[in-house]
Amino acid sequence: MMYSKNTGSSSRTNICGKCNRTYKFRKGLVQHQKYECGKPKQFACEIEGCKYMAKVKGAFMCSVCGKTYRNKSSLYRHKKYECQKTPLFECVYCTYKAYQYINLKIHSRKRHPEKLSTAILFSKAEKTE
Repeated sequence: MMYSKNTGSSSRTNICGKCNRTYKFRKGLVQHQKYECGKPKQFACEIEGCKYMAKVKGAFMCSVCGKTYRNKSSLYRHKKYECQKTPLFECVYCTYKAYQYINLKIHSRKRHPEKLSTAILFSKAEKTE
């Protein structure tokens, strides 16, 4: 396997030597090279009669939009809070919207660090009350 490391300032420093796809963690790069890069879809869906194939073992696919997840719990969260729904969480400083509160917190830390000490993050439901 070929590994290379980017020396730039990007936080995604692990680069695939074949396709130049970047990964934040080496584990992601290893997974990509082992199952995905230049390889055909090799894992069949475990549901009887389903013809879906995935590159990653144990992938779970949303029957509505086709997105795939490695964990069943991630698919459940997607169906409950994200699929064909509007984002619940809005940034009070810009137009950013998120389906999960943690993603709004991460956004606020990265994009609005000077305002974070006084920032109160509201969900859409809290704003309308």
